[in-house]
This record gives sequence, structure tokens and C-alpha cells, in this order.
Amino acid sequence: MSDKGIIDIHSHSVMTHYRNKRSGVPACKEIIKEVWPLVDKIMGNQTFRSYNTQADFGKLANNDVFAIIISLYPLERKWFMPKLSNGNLMIELISNITGYSKSNIRKLTAEEPINYFADLVGEYEYLKEQIKKQCNGKNFKIAVDYDDFARNLQSGNTVSIILSIEGASSLGSNIPEKFLEKRPSKVMVSDYNKFYRDNVFKMKSWGPNNDSTHSPFIIGLSHHFWNMLCGHCESLPFFFNQRVGKESGITPAGWKMIEDLLSTNDKNGVPNKTRRILIDVKHMSPKARKSYYEYLENKNLKVPIIFSHAAVGDAPSLDSFIRKTEDHKRFKNPKNYFNTSTLSLNDEDIKQVIKTDGIIGIVLHEGRIASNKAMKGKAYGVKNNKKLIDNLEQEIKDLETRKRRTGNVTKKNRLMRKINNRLIKIGKAKEQIKHAYVCMIMANIFRVVETTYKMDNNYQGKGWDHVCIGSDYDGMINKLDYLGTANEFPELRNRFLKFLKQPEPLLGFDESWTTKKLKDLQFGISPDKLIEMFFSENVKSFFKKFYNVNYLIKKSN
Repeated sequence: MSDKGIIDIHSHSVMTHYRNKRSGVPACKEIIKEVWPLVDKIMGNQTFRSYNTQADFGKLANNDVFAIIISLYPLERKWFMPKLSNGNLMIELISNITGYSKSNIRKLTAEEPINYFADLVGEYEYLKEQIKKQCNGKNFKIAVDYDDFARNLQSGNTVSIILSIEGASSLGSNIPEKFLEKRPSKVMVSDYNKFYRDNVFKMKSWGPNNDSTHSPFIIGLSHHFWNMLCGHCESLPFFFNQRVGKESGITPAGWKMIEDLLSTNDKNGVPNKTRRILIDVKHMSPKARKSYYEYLENKNLKVPIIFSHAAVGDAPSLDSFIRKTEDHKRFKNPKNYFNTSTLSLNDEDIKQVIKTDGIIGIVLHEGRIASNKAMKGKAYGVKNNKKLIDNLEQEIKDLETRKRRTGNVTKKNRLMRKINNRLIKIGKAKEQIKHAYVCMIMANIFRVVETTYKMDNNYQGKGWDHVCIGSDYDGMINKLDYLGTANEFPELRNRFLKFLKQPEPLLGFDESWTTKKLKDLQFGISPDKLIEMFFSENVKSFFKKFYNVNYLIKKSN
């Protein structure tokens, strides 16, 4: 492995393969699935025209990935109960969006009561099977702790896998479908005990001989839909019903799960028998995040705040999004290019990450890294360049048809020159799109850095210590066109480095972000060092602090 390796803290590298396992395509190989043009229009991203797995083991092995946190995720049933319809047409559409087979979707929609946990165990077992063989000369191995990760790194040909879970709904079983509509105020601890608690401790025992060594490092408490535990942010297009529980807080059932996840006690209360599992606050509503931060502070729990795959917004506080608060009354969505949705980090979130020695994985998702205004605006021209590429590609098809039909050599040559001219224009448009994405991601990073610096002069430059990649690859995202797979990690590195060496003003994000200001915000740290921190060193440090047996199963806080 190269010394300039990469660590991604949030990817769904086996999810699509598991859902399509009947196809026989192993996790080492790419899955390619053609999708409808309708999906492109709904999702607003031309790369949905074909679904290529973005972080299969083959791509990871070929691009110097040191380690990857693979997130397991049983698809929530509300995906199959959208507002429009639940017929064959909708199953076809969901199959196209998710990459899952229609037979799998039909099987899941027919399941009653719902058993997410069996699906979770199935994906875990599938992962264990897939890592038994080498892939492109690399071994894949579940790293049981930091020391194991360090040994894998030293070996030079082993990619470490660390487990996480997206959404605590994954731990539910025997849940009647009607409970997906149960109001937050009606949820009790008894619901947790009935539908979740046994599975929490079964998951904590994962590993050879139930030794807990495969116990997930991180779990998200909420995801896209209501799970009776924790309020979620709005995150999906209009035809999915996220209404129940949206933007609500943590229920008594959720607090009991948090207690069990962060505890080292076993099911019967015997201490130091299970690993604590850290909470990923991505997808938790602002109200839920606020109460969780207060809970950790009041309990004096030394637990890091983790945003595994997130973008950064431009809002001063969590209260900016919580109804009936003074901040909410005063807050006006800024007109800059940041994506200020409740999913994005605000200043309060950033400060909590820094204070708790947490980490922020910057998501590689077009729909999150900037506002729609930025995508449509002339400054970056993402949407306009995509339309231009569409038109030019159609023109090329027409010209190629004409070239095939003519027998005149002079006409053939003239048509070929026109085709080449359009190919040059396509290349320039793609380059502009990729450059725009780099600027947008850099704006997210600089927002963390500047907000951290404004906390206190003692935090000068410390924001750079807490950012990394959390791609969300293969997580049904609007991937970045032409930079949207693990194959492009090396190119992203080079483009980020080039930007840091000569920053481009990001005035659409912050009117003070001139080239000089962005240079100043590097605080004298060399661009090469900053790149190494972002792509791997920060995560190594995070693993060393928190992914060790002393922290995960220790007697005190």
C-alpha cells in the first residue's frame, strides 16, 4: 500500500451485492444496473442513468484504501409505502432508485410483522463470506480494534473493515406495520423492551464464538423514517412519507436504547461484558441532537460526537430549527451557497464535535454539499453544464448516424471533425463540473475550520483535525458526476491539494473568503499535511482514541 492511503468512515460497500446476491456477483466485482430516465428527472442527477456500484471491494483494493467503515442497513419499509402508489410501477421505480432486485422488494413488502434484525444479520453474514477471498491482490479483514487495524496497515496488503449500522430501526424485530405510525408521545420503554432490546445485545455479541469482536463501532439512532426511538430530519424526495416523527425528539424507548448502546454492561447489568457502541448523530433531528448533547454533558460521559456522512450548513444553532425557540423565530435561511437543511451541521453541531474530540465525515453527495442555488447558479454552472453535455451527446449520436450512412469520404471527415469538436466541449464541461464539486466540498471544510477558530483562539487550526471522508458510497446517493466512485479517490486527493496550494475565492459561500483569507485559515499547516490529515491521519487518530478495548470496555467514563 502507498503511504498516501485513504480511509472512508461511511460506505455501504456490500449492500447492493447483498440485495442482489442471487445474481452471483461477488463484492469484489462491480454491479451495473440500468435505470429509467424518469429516475434521473426525480433525483436530479444524470449519473442515475446507470447504477454502478461505487465502492465495491475491487475499487477499494485498487485505490489504496487503508480502511473503510462499512455500514449495514436493512431497507426501511416506508421506502415501499410512498405517497403516490404501492403497485408494480412503484416497485419498478424503487428498484431503479435503490439498485435492489424487484423480487427482494416484493418479499420485503409482503413481510408482516417487520423483522429488520433478521435482514441485518443476513447482511453481516454475507459480508463475512465475501471477505474470505483476496480481491485484486488485497485481503479484506474485519479489524477488531485499533491494534488489529495497525497490524493490517503494517502488512501492506490488507484493507481493514470496521462495522457500523445505519439507523437503529435495523435492530427491530416482530414490529407490526401499524407501529410505523405510532406517535412519538405514545411510545414507551416497553416498546423498546418488546421490539429492540434482545437484538441490541445479540448484536453486541457478534464475533467468533460470540466474543463481541465484531460488535459495530458506530450506529445511527435514526435514518429516513420513524422508528419509535428518535426523530429524523427530512431527507427524501416528495413522494416518500416521512411525516410521522419528523423533527421530533428522543422517546423514552430511544433513551433506553442509548443507555444500553453506550454501556459496557451485559443484558443482565453485569459490568464490562459488552462493548459500548458510539452514536452517529447524522439523520437525528435538531431537537434530538440537542437533547443528546445535553445528556452526555449532564452524565459527564466522554463520548465523541460523530457525523459519519454529513455536509455543513450556515446556521448558528440547533434552536434555529426547533419551533417555538427564540433562535427559530429570528432565523432566516441565508442566501449563500451552503445547504442549510436540518441534515447539515450548524455552528452548535461543529462546536460539539470539537469539544468531544469527535469527527465529521464529509459526504460526497451532490444534493447535500451545497444548495440548489449553487448548483443552478452561473458561478459553478453544474446544472447548465449537465444540460450542455446531454445536448452534445445527442448531437454526437446524430452525427455518428449520418457518418455511418454516407459513403462520401469528404463528408465523413467533416462529420468526424464536428464529433471531435463536441467531444472537446464535453471534456471542458466535465472539468467545470468536477472543479465546482471541489470548491463546494472545500467550502464545507473551511466552514468547520473557521467556526472552530471562532470558538476560542486556543482552537486555532484544530478544525482541520476533525474532518475526513464519509462518502456514503452505494447508499443511494446523488453521487458526484465524474468523481463519484472510489476509483476517483486519488483524483479527489490531487484536486484538493491543488486547491489548498492556490485557493480560489469562495465568495458565494462566505463573502470574506478571499484567496488570502483561505490561506490564513490553513494556519501555516502545509497543504500536503492537510491532505494527509483529511484522507487518513485524522481517522487513524480517532481509531486510536476510541476504537480500543480500554475505551470500548472500561470500568469508568
